[in-house]
Amino acid sequence: MKKRFTSSLALFFISGMVFFGVSALLLWLKFKDLKPVSPKQSRAQPQASSTETNQVDKAQEKLTGPSWEYRNPKIGNLTTELRARLRALDEKENELEQRETLVKRTEKS
Repeated sequence: MKKRFTSSLALFFISGMVFFGVSALLLWLKFKDLKPVSPKQSRAQPQASSTETNQVDKAQEKLTGPSWEYRNPKIGNLTTELRARLRALDEKENELEQRETLVKRTEKS
């Protein structure tokens, strides 16, 4: 075949087209009768009553107004806890500063 095509570029393109053509033909022959499967509708199953579903229902009942007026009690608890931790850290920092000043005073004298 090299003798018929003196250009290696032409040989490259022709062999590539033959390769992809045969591959496409084989795939088409293999998958031509294949039909896509549509998902079956499952029957609606009753939800079991649990605390989570009851809490979701209660939360949805509270959402009567605009979304920016909704207050989550868990977020409120988290913010109060974070504020308490910040206060504790500030107190600790003040205590450490006082100790540092005492140490500096004792070193000077």
